[in-house]
This record gives sequence, C-alpha cells and structure tokens, in this order.
Amino acid sequence: MAPYLVEAMAVVPYFCGAKGVVVWGWEPGQKGQYYRNLPLFAQSLGRVSDLSERLASAELVIDEPAHVLWKEKRPLVRKFRISEDEWAVLAVNPWQTDTEQSKVSVPCGARQVDVPLIGRHTGVFLVQDGNATGI
Repeated sequence: MAPYLVEAMAVVPYFCGAKGVVVWGWEPGQKGQYYRNLPLFAQSLGRVSDLSERLASAELVIDEPAHVLWKEKRPLVRKFRISEDEWAVLAVNPWQTDTEQSKVSVPCGARQVDVPLIGRHTGVFLVQDGNATGI
C-alpha cells in the first residue's frame, strides 16, 4: 500500500468514532505476507495515542459527512472538542498530489484555524487558543 494510505488507515478511524483498530493477516515466516509498512502504521498510531486520554472524554464534531466531501473531492476534516479552547483536528486531502501543499480553514468553536495539507499526508493537529500545532 502507498504510505499515505497506511498512515490514514491508522489515524482516520479514531476521528470517525472508532475506539481502536485491529491489524491482522501477518504471520512470521510465511511467504507472501509483507509488513514493510507496519512501522509507519505504528508510528501513525502513536500520534493518536499521545492524545488518547484527552480524546476519551472529548466530543467528536463532524461538520460534513465524508461521502459529501468525497463526492466533491474536498479535504477530509474531522475534529474533537476537548474544551472550549482546545481541539484535536485531523485533515487530509487525498485529491492533491504528493508534492502539492495547500491549507484548509477549520472552525474550532468561535475561531477559524488554518491547517496545512502537505501532499496526501494525514495531518493531526492540536489547536489551543487558535494556534495549530502538528502532532
């Protein structure tokens, strides 16, 4: 799989309401089962695990359904409201090229926060007092 898909598979479910992910299908010593992307998957999970305690009690906010964003070829944005001034935001644009860069404006409470979209990379951001920090 392409690295951007591996990264998204590890992170996106949590920002859509999942409480965990399951990985299966790899058995040591078996031919034809490749696991070269497993370290990237685990690293991506680590970004969410750093926020897991905060996300456990946060409110998932979905502004637009994924099927609408997909049909209109717009970036996927999901967010958790941790507190009035603290948000966790996921943003990814699978429609842009690997070298393209753009940004998306995300409403976080009363503020609009711009987050960068780098290639097809799945960005996870902690927004505090209107400032987004990549995780």
